[in-house]
Amino acid sequence: MIRRAAFLLPWHHHHAPYVLDRILTARPDLESLVVTTPKLATAKRSALDGVRATRSLSGPVYLGVMGLMSAAVAAAARAEQVRGRPRPGWKYLSMRQVLTEHPKARHLPVKGINDDATLEALRAFAPEVLVAVFFNQILGKELRALAPAWNLHPSRLPSFRGVSPVFWVLEQGVETAGVTLHGITDEIDQGPFLGQAAFPVQDVDSYFSLYRKCAERGADLVVKALEDPRREIPQDPSVPSSHFSYPNAAAVRRFHRRGRRFFRLW
Repeated sequence: MIRRAAFLLPWHHHHAPYVLDRILTARPDLESLVVTTPKLATAKRSALDGVRATRSLSGPVYLGVMGLMSAAVAAAARAEQVRGRPRPGWKYLSMRQVLTEHPKARHLPVKGINDDATLEALRAFAPEVLVAVFFNQILGKELRALAPAWNLHPSRLPSFRGVSPVFWVLEQGVETAGVTLHGITDEIDQGPFLGQAAFPVQDVDSYFSLYRKCAERGADLVVKALEDPRREIPQDPSVPSSHFSYPNAAAVRRFHRRGRRFFRLW
């Protein structure tokens, strides 16, 4: 059983906080270091550079829709707080709220996950495992040498390796989605499987709702792996292998032509 873990997550993410919250609730005994990074910025570029890159790759429609979705989520989260909705029923949860509700977990905000200062802090914490949750930076070899590293990937691997798998699942019109917990190796999204869950894509699913399903089921996979870290599962040979890069403007148009939406308030 793992008793000391470091979690690597983007600070601004609509679903990663739910994964962390479910894990820390299930394992109150766990010694945790929560390492967060900016959503778009990295050690080598600013948030503005990230916005420009997204607009260049995916077009202004995608950038605008994602911005509107973030604004809608923030407004809905505030409305839930004002209404005093019971905590288990909250649909919107921030990383700040999770850390407030789990004060035992230490928090380390960083810009680059492979920076010397980050490595030093993780080395001092001495985790038994590194768990990347919907993470936005690649873990270097020096970082992975500190402890076994796991990645929670929101697709049914080996399908939809790479970037933004939830978007591509909906854009491609597949009927079954999933989430996979796997070991991190030199090859992206190709390490040994520690757990996997599959579930049907519903006609009413949006990008947001399908991602939330990945978060809920993915958290359960992480909790099980922390209990039995040596357990591996075989890949399903019926699942085809595929790899996708960042969504481009043409893919965003196809996404909308399928009648898919990024977000629904209801």
